Amino acid sequence: MTAQSFLIALVASTVGVPLVRVIAVRIRLVDVPNDRSSHESLVPRGAGIAVTLAVLLAMFVAADAWTQAATGLVIGSFLLASLGLSDDIHSLTAHFRLAAQIAIVAVSVPLLLMNFTGPTWWLIVFGIGTVCWCLAYVNAFNFMDGINGMSVAQATVAGLAIALMGHRWHVSLLTIAGMAIAGAAIGFAPFNVPRARIFLGDVGAYFLGFWLAALLVIELRAGVPTEVAIAPYLLYLGDTGTTIVRRIRRRENLRFGHRQHAYQRLTDHGWSHPAVSLLAGAVIAFSTLVMTALDHSAAPLRACGFGVALAPVIAFVLLPSVLSRRAQIDAT
Repeated sequence: MTAQSFLIALVASTVGVPLVRVIAVRIRLVDVPNDRSSHESLVPRGAGIAVTLAVLLAMFVAADAWTQAATGLVIGSFLLASLGLSDDIHSLTAHFRLAAQIAIVAVSVPLLLMNFTGPTWWLIVFGIGTVCWCLAYVNAFNFMDGINGMSVAQATVAGLAIALMGHRWHVSLLTIAGMAIAGAAIGFAPFNVPRARIFLGDVGAYFLGFWLAALLVIELRAGVPTEVAIAPYLLYLGDTGTTIVRRIRRRENLRFGHRQHAYQRLTDHGWSHPAVSLLAGAVIAFSTLVMTALDHSAAPLRACGFGVALAPVIAFVLLPSVLSRRAQIDAT
């Protein structure tokens, strides 16, 4: 069933993305370059429609993995994809987007946490934390979806890692959902790398962001250690988190667009999109492999492994600053 989920999502995405592209071109659903963009020409967007449908098709075929958590996963990701599509078409205001995201996630999280046991105070804290986590990662994924291949790398590596954890921890939902997202991402890849013929759009970024965020919650509920489950997400969280901190320190308005993510600054240094995405993918894969290898190890060993997994993420985030200093030295 896991191989079937991967193949269904792969084929559906490969076939669906070019069809969406034809429609996007006809209705002029295109991404117009601005001072925050990493591209210079009009590019159709909305490939996330095909990716969403491909993943959901794979999930519906895998009826044996259907649980209440799967219902929350599907409902939340589909509603957020719909919100993203509305934003792609109508350019919603930031306040409306955030309010809608909060409402959708708040509706979905109780399904993800159904039958969760423990003291009432812990249920409340974990529930609030889950809502905040899902909202944070959905927006982090959207922020990081700015160059060709970046989201493909994140979704593919994270999906495969989640599938592996599902296999090793005997949770079929994780295995099937992880394989489905990896298959859909790989199916989208030829249309986005090395040259983008179509973008995911907010519809795809919101869908993928929530799908991956919700699967991490399901991993934690299954007993996967936190440092193992979080490993595939470290680069996106590290780049987004340090960028936000940097902008706050500069007293910048966070609602305004910018080009201060590490991956954007690397392209400003002349790196190509594929080169940056390849480096990011290698960092994500390394961090993930280190921690998945330690998923059943003792806590002290996992802690040491987490330090090793975090090191390349820190290096990636610091790399643009290192290049800038080197350029300044060369200029003098």
